[in-house]
Amino acid sequence: MRQNEELVAIRLFNQGYNCCQAVLMAFAENLWFNKKRAAAISMPFAHGIDKYGNELCGAITGMLMVIGLSHPSISKKAMSDLVQKAMDDFKSSCGGINCCELIRNKDLEEITEAHRKEGVCEKIVETAALIAKKYLP
Repeated sequence: MRQNEELVAIRLFNQGYNCCQAVLMAFAENLWFNKKRAAAISMPFAHGIDKYGNELCGAITGMLMVIGLSHPSISKKAMSDLVQKAMDDFKSSCGGINCCELIRNKDLEEITEAHRKEGVCEKIVETAALIAKKYLP
């Protein structure tokens, strides 16, 4: 029985996991992937990988990890096409793909907790989980 991964991702995020961890961990059990291992492997990918948010949003990284894990046997071309569709969906829904452009502030070290409370990152995590779910086989 499928769970509402987007709700699980939000719950995990609100429990203190980072955006990438929350998305990947929400799908871990359905992908035969241990939650502890999912948390460990996705830990470095928060805040756009660096603390300034200059890189790809961590929630997107988690979303792409889910897509990759759920399609282990497809060709590079097919995976590339899936990734591009998912990225386009995310950008269309959220307005960007880089952490700082999504939360509109480059001083992430000081405002991350404020954005968590405002629900900005929570909505991004939910969107990434919904898109990941859309591309499950």
